[in-house]
Amino acid sequence: MILRIFFLSSSSAVVVAAAAAAGLLAADSLWDANSETARRCLHHPWVLALGAGVLPHASFAAYVAQDAYFLIAFARAYGRAIGKCDDIECISTLHALLGAVTDELKLHRGYAARWGANIDGVSPIRATSAYTQFLTNVSASPDTTVVDVLAAMAPCMSLYAYIGSELAKVKVVVEDGPYKEWVDAYASPDFHEAAKKIEGLLGKGPWRRAPDYYAEAMRLEFDFFDAQSLDGLDDDRARRAVADLDASLQRRACSST
Repeated sequence: MILRIFFLSSSSAVVVAAAAAAGLLAADSLWDANSETARRCLHHPWVLALGAGVLPHASFAAYVAQDAYFLIAFARAYGRAIGKCDDIECISTLHALLGAVTDELKLHRGYAARWGANIDGVSPIRATSAYTQFLTNVSASPDTTVVDVLAAMAPCMSLYAYIGSELAKVKVVVEDGPYKEWVDAYASPDFHEAAKKIEGLLGKGPWRRAPDYYAEAMRLEFDFFDAQSLDGLDDDRARRAVADLDASLQRRACSST
């Protein structure tokens, strides 16, 4: 099956190529090359509505079901990546990360019970299918290395850690929100540690198309958020809350530069 690849822009390619020339595939370089897509995810109306606590419950329940479906495919990709490892450190690290996915699925079951989501027998929407098929194609290919596979997986971890931490910093907005548990989970030290583990493996082996896979995965993350429903987010209070959070995040970004 032919892989769909989202190629890096020329400026992004230069950033990654510089790291590659030094014999490294640095996670920081990959993130920097795709930081604009990550920023678009953070400022997506669906993410802002969740962070502001005004996301319709039905939309969150539907997201939980789709994300649980995705996480099963994500776990399988870890299993295939383990099969590509050539040392015990790689195997041990990926085994621990696979356990973290299991814990995340347990969290989703808790959400499902609370919000009325059905995460068993989920029919994936187009964006979910595209992302899971991409992970399957990359991880199952005999031509990819373990670093290639992890490059296709790392954006999910790094992006959610970024979104969680950025939303958590705006405490006046999310402190009492109904989705605070979601924000706290992805802002937690444990989740950030897991993201750092997968990022750390990106510079420890040969790769072929890892930068392209990383960029494609980040694009698919945006598509996944963009496919979630915003039905019911139409009253003035909700729109103001979303706009206020967006402005707060923009101010924080400006003050940190």
